[in-house]
Amino acid sequence: MLYAIVDIETSGGYASAAGITEIAIIITDGVTVIEEYETLINPLQNIPYYITKLTGINNATVAAAPTFAEVAPTIYNLLLGKIFVAHNVNFDYSFVNHQLKQNGYELNSKKLCTVRYGKKVITGLRSYSLGNFCKAVGITVTNRHRAGGDCMATFYLLKRLLAEDVNGELSILLKNIKSEKNLPLQLQASEYGQLPNSMGVYYFYDSKQKLIYVGKAINIKKRVASHFAGNAITKQRQEFIRNIATIKYTLVATELMCLILESTEIKKYWPKYNKAQKRYEHQFAIYSYTNQNDVMQLCVEKRKKNLPYIVTAKNHVDGLNILRNMVVAYKLCPNFCMLTYMATELVHHTCNGTCSQYKTVRLYNNNLQKAIVSFQKTQPSFLLVGEGLEATEQSVIVFVNGNFEGMGYIPKAITTYTYKIVQPYITTYKTNEYINNLILNYSEQQHAAIHIIKATKAAPTL
Repeated sequence: MLYAIVDIETSGGYASAAGITEIAIIITDGVTVIEEYETLINPLQNIPYYITKLTGINNATVAAAPTFAEVAPTIYNLLLGKIFVAHNVNFDYSFVNHQLKQNGYELNSKKLCTVRYGKKVITGLRSYSLGNFCKAVGITVTNRHRAGGDCMATFYLLKRLLAEDVNGELSILLKNIKSEKNLPLQLQASEYGQLPNSMGVYYFYDSKQKLIYVGKAINIKKRVASHFAGNAITKQRQEFIRNIATIKYTLVATELMCLILESTEIKKYWPKYNKAQKRYEHQFAIYSYTNQNDVMQLCVEKRKKNLPYIVTAKNHVDGLNILRNMVVAYKLCPNFCMLTYMATELVHHTCNGTCSQYKTVRLYNNNLQKAIVSFQKTQPSFLLVGEGLEATEQSVIVFVNGNFEGMGYIPKAITTYTYKIVQPYITTYKTNEYINNLILNYSEQQHAAIHIIKATKAAPTL
């Protein structure tokens, strides 16, 4: 078994935007150095000042150096058939593989990361960076942050790890599935290994336990693995993978519940790397309130947390249109429904109330309350019942007065489906237009799963 230990210096942190400025390769059997190769490379782009401060390599240093295209055949032949070894191997491999592909070479090497290998063989260190790791095990590093010096330090580190690997960790790493070998450095392999092959929503957290991504999956483990597959070269992709430190998940019983939960979590936490469904929505709703003269009025306002509403609206204009239809249908007073400017237009259709004769306030209020109840009855209210997570339960999604209210799991023994019976089992969620449309579209296709329920909310007031 031959290893090709590789270390590179670059003009930036991402393979798609930066170039290699120096490369060193040591071919070894794990005991002795068989062959060494080292060269500066002209990246054909400017080397930033902060890179020069770190490595000492500047534009003048590489001015007369060969381009990668000139040394690509040599590098490819050195790596061919060897195990590609590096400290944080995915970084070095992404650059080398990207540059080789651009020059017509396809590299398909097994990879070995001395960070991950080191964590398995020599446990409990505070830091596994190359400098700290070598210092902890007594390896002297010379010419730090240059390809030759770091490559030689990695050789001595690999030699030490192979000598102390009494449990056969190398064999396990090399035989392990590809997705696990590609795991982010901060993510424990055991944590990935415990992911289920089940449906649900998964959450990526960074090292500070900040949620950075939410996703849904029919098979959580398989979907998570797909995030790490391949050798991502874009800045955003590499940054995303590098920041993943912890994975959590929530199992759900149906695909619709999976879609709903993903949407509510994205809207709630606004994770950094989620792009879809992050459009800010000013949701509106129609509310009722009693004015200083005890007359009940209707208004369109932005959705207020935990405040009952009559019906939601996409926007303010949509809310006013709903109000207009209510005024016409139920003969309400436009002046008490934010529609004073339409009073002249609507006068022929309304109203059974009054704007000035408050002796009829009680009658008008009663009529308005009846109108609200009648209107809500026109909005769909139903339960969607499906498979549960366990054989003894069934899932239920609650849709009330035209809006998603919540979901959960009820005992399979329950066969009478009413709001009152299922409500104690339900977790409530904040809805949005996307979720409402999902449920309505699903309900049109799955008639057998629908159980119509009566509207459950009394006339709400501000």
